[in-house]
Parts: sequence; C-alpha cells; structure tokens
Amino acid sequence: MFVFNTTYYVKDEQIGDFLHWLRHEYLQKAVETGFLKNPQIYRVMNEATDNQTSYAVQFDIDTLNGLREWKRHHEATLNARFEECFGNQILRFSTILKRVEVNAPEEDERLES
Repeated sequence: MFVFNTTYYVKDEQIGDFLHWLRHEYLQKAVETGFLKNPQIYRVMNEATDNQTSYAVQFDIDTLNGLREWKRHHEATLNARFEECFGNQILRFSTILKRVEVNAPEEDERLES
C-alpha cells in the first residue's frame, strides 16, 4: 500500500474557498475514479509565515500501477479544474509515500509496483 500526498500552500484569505473546493469537489471526484481511497486532510502545523497555511491531502493507493492509471486518465481533468478555480495563487507539490516498518529487516526500499 502507498500514500499519494499533495501539499498545498494556501493564502489565509483563500482557506474557506480552498477547503470548500477540496471537500465538495476534488475529494469526491478523485475517489469516484476507484484508484484513490480513504482521503484525509491534514493541516500542517508549522509556524505561520507569509499569511499562508499548508494542508496535506492524502489518499491510499493499492499499487503504483493504479496511481499511474489515475494520472493517465484522471489527473489532468482535476488539475484543470484546480487551475480554473485558483490559477497559480495556491502552490502545491505531490509525493508518493510507502511505509517502512520500524522493525523490518534492512532491505532495498526502492519503489516497486
């Protein structure tokens, strides 16, 4: 199992609009694709800077191939809607996470599908 994480840097005056879009549009459409599951929203608890708040949005993904399929067939549509709503006012970046067990033997933890 993997986690698809996107971190957003949101200006404080846009937080209401951003969270509304996230909850009522993006999360629903992302999950409807069948590839992304169990959406979670986290507020990043850093010291406030530049009147911005960071949010991490995470989905569980069964396989990397599933993520590739989601990116190939669905990501562009959702990104276009994001751009339509927020343009370049909200910065974001995505990462893929894989849990590394604390007590597991040392192994090569490179990405595999």
